[in-house]
Parts: sequence; C-alpha cells; structure tokens
Amino acid sequence: MQKLKIDDLVEYYHYKSLRDNDKRASIILEEFQATIGVHYDFVLTGEKPISLEYEIIKHISELNSLRYKYGTESLYYKILHELIKLYHYNFIMDIREAVTKIGNLTDYSLEDNLIKKILLSPVIDDISSKPDSFKIFSEEYGIFEFMRFSEIFKNNKDVMKYINENETAGRCHMNVEALSSIFPKYYTISSLLESYYEGYYYHSYTYNQCENLVIDASSRIVCSKDDYDRLMCPQEIMRIKNSKLSKYFKKIDRYSRNTYEVSNVFGVALMMQLKKMNRKDRKILAREINNS
Repeated sequence: MQKLKIDDLVEYYHYKSLRDNDKRASIILEEFQATIGVHYDFVLTGEKPISLEYEIIKHISELNSLRYKYGTESLYYKILHELIKLYHYNFIMDIREAVTKIGNLTDYSLEDNLIKKILLSPVIDDISSKPDSFKIFSEEYGIFEFMRFSEIFKNNKDVMKYINENETAGRCHMNVEALSSIFPKYYTISSLLESYYEGYYYHSYTYNQCENLVIDASSRIVCSKDDYDRLMCPQEIMRIKNSKLSKYFKKIDRYSRNTYEVSNVFGVALMMQLKKMNRKDRKILAREINNS
C-alpha cells in the first residue's frame, strides 16, 4: 500500500466526491425522465461551474436547472423532489447556493426575479432584501442574515478593487489568499463541507475573530460565525492568522511535488489536513483510495 499523499486528498475529497455526486444526479435525471416519459436536451445558460470541472458536474447542473423549471404545484416538481429526497439530497445546499447567487448579483433590478426562482426550493420559505443586507427564512433550517460585501467594504479601496476586477464565485481559496494581505490580523479558515448527496468539498473563508464575523468573498457576504457555522456545518482543517500565512506557503513543497496552481492557501490546507490525520485514519483512507 502506497503512502498517503496530499494529491490523494485532492483526488478523494475533491474529484472523487464531484464524480460520485454527479453520478447520483445522473441516476435521478434518468429515473425522472423515464417516469414522466419526457427526454430533455439540456442547453445550460447563465452561470456555469469553473470550466475545468464543468464536465465532471454537468448532471448536477442539469438537475438543478430542472428543479427551478416548474412551479411548486406542478406534478413534475413533486415527482422530481420526491426522487431527490429518495437519493438523500442535502437540502441545505439550496440555501448555500441561494446566498452565493444573491451575494454575487450586480444588477439589483434582477433581484426580484432571482428571489422568485430561489423560492421554488422546498426549504426556502421567504427572503427579505435590503440595500445592505438580506435574510433567508427556512422553517426547516432557521433564519440566516447576511450583510452585503460591497456595502461593508465600500470604503476599502483594496477590497473593492479585488472584487471588481476578479470573478469571486467558485474561487474561495484564491479569494482568501488575496484578502490575507489586506487583513493581516484576520484568519484564514479552510474546512470540509458536506456536499450535495455524499462526500465533501473544500471551502476557504476569512474570519474576523474580534467581531466574530465570517467574510466569504466567494459568496460576497459577511455574517456572524454562528450563522455561518449553522449553514455550512464545517469540519475545520486549517485556521491560520493571515500575517503568518506566507511562512506556511514556503513549506508546501516538502509535502508535495506541486505547489497548487489553484492557490497556495489550498496547498497549505491540504498539508495541514494530512498532518492532523493519525496513522490509523491514513491507513483507512489509503485503503479506500486503493479500492475505489
């Protein structure tokens, strides 16, 4: 059995998880189309996942497009959501994705239509919106309040320059690395979050410990860490003060042949995750990887 490496963590927790979740979505799509006797030719428009990973999760994207196609009283809607429940969909993902969509919206004239679409989720009961914040109400999961990134940091030229010049959605590790130099007294946290149907995905965000606030540039929101933890249920693998991050960047190559082109932060998080694992857990994971 080969020794567990950082690259194995990426393969198992990232790529394998994406493939497994997409496979589940593919099965649901097939069963749904067979049940209603309709075949869909999907042409997805609007927001897409990061291009390199689009093919891996195309069935998830296709399924999501159907989920918001029909009204809640439609028979198709009811059949589809019963299937999703049957395959153990993690419905809190609806709220996470709603936060990112609302937070990243730049044309507020489109917000009413976006909210109307989001409210087709069976776990989102209402959304209230203000110029500087918004709330999501869920009978099942509770109330979540978010401050808008652009309002909180409108007087911070460095932050505004970064978010105005960069795509932030789906680039969490790069975002926190950029913010680390702007906010040296804050912390960078990387965690594993439960995914759509099974497995996990990695996510990084910035933490202002003094005010107990999370700054998530990927979703362009700021909120209390208590609310954020209720929404994300994170399994924290790394927490480092931003002023000390660069010291860890220099150590990445000791643990892997590659410094991750995606982000040095991601490389450090993987290094810390591997370092924290005891021998027994490493063996179990290595065995799972070898057998998958």
